[in-house]
Amino acid sequence: MLQKAFTYRPDIGRKTIHLFLSEDPGKLEVAEAEKTEKLTYDGRGVRYDVFFRSSRILVDLEIQKYRQNIQLLNKRGSYNRGIMLADDTKEGTKIKDLKRTVVIYICFYDPFDGEPPVTYGFTDWYHKVPDDEGKSKFIPSPWNSPIETVIVNVDGNPEDAPEEFRPFMKYLQKNPAEDDLTKMLDETVKEIKTMQGFSAQYAMDMLAYNELKARERKAGKREGRKEGLLEGTVKLLASQVQDGIVTEEYAAKQLGKSVEEFRKLAEKYSDKKN
Repeated sequence: MLQKAFTYRPDIGRKTIHLFLSEDPGKLEVAEAEKTEKLTYDGRGVRYDVFFRSSRILVDLEIQKYRQNIQLLNKRGSYNRGIMLADDTKEGTKIKDLKRTVVIYICFYDPFDGEPPVTYGFTDWYHKVPDDEGKSKFIPSPWNSPIETVIVNVDGNPEDAPEEFRPFMKYLQKNPAEDDLTKMLDETVKEIKTMQGFSAQYAMDMLAYNELKARERKAGKREGRKEGLLEGTVKLLASQVQDGIVTEEYAAKQLGKSVEEFRKLAEKYSDKKN
């Protein structure tokens, strides 16, 4: 449902990216769910859960529900960023004009295995080092470079995260929406569910309608065949009556009709235009 919300309302995607990066990505030119890329026919492709593109940034937002550790997420992020950049970069583009690329993971489990002090992490790479008590911990890489990967642990305690991220984390933990972003997200999710309900009902109605029409067509063909057979029989008998081969009483008896009914049928089909 998050995928649909981000693509149905790109402004929600823009606000979410702004929240995670503390930087407005600008107007999103593309907001596409389950976008796939493959640079070569025999190369490894990628599938982005939600792909965003603006004039200055490329973002892959991943809804991560199956467990992968932080090192693997970073490797995936590096690969996805490379594919995004290569696909977006046109011939003649100067290196200084390359767009920033970011991968955002919204994890519905703890990818840090409870080791970092906060449940929200952003990084270009994390290093695992011992802390003062001899326990291992993750710290950001020492060089000063733009954030490349954002990892949100939705499964953690929101109170351990920076204050600005708490409403988002709480909402994804199925708590009421608290701020503008989560209220927009909640309204959009409800709207999509309503539309899906209407769509499902419409599809069911159309299916029932089409099935009914098919039955009617089938029945019509049967009726048409019966009507055609009756018409041919009446015309033949009427012709025999006219030629004096059989009587009206005999013709009517063959059809299970009265003489008057036979006469009406004979008149009906004799006047029928082909």
